[in-house]
Amino acid sequence: MTMTETPVETPKKKPRKKPRRASFQKPAAKVAFPGLTDNFCATACNKGGCVISGRDYCGHPYKGALQTADMGNAAALNRLAQARKQLKMAVVDKQFT
Repeated sequence: MTMTETPVETPKKKPRKKPRRASFQKPAAKVAFPGLTDNFCATACNKGGCVISGRDYCGHPYKGALQTADMGNAAALNRLAQARKQLKMAVVDKQFT
């Protein structure tokens, strides 16, 4: 190297950022029937009717579910499936708390 040449600096490497760890928080699940638990009916249920069956009897999955007359009612079957799914989610959440 002569005196007239300028030394070329090599670019410095940027330090790598550590990858972030995934958060283990579950997203808030949408609840179809607020207040529905294994032992208690939804808060919207009362003596006049049940939210799940849509009639004047209890359609809670653990308390008898739907009567035979309503087994052909697609809307009632969908509500019962949602209630079962919500109760299954509640059981899973209890395991981790």
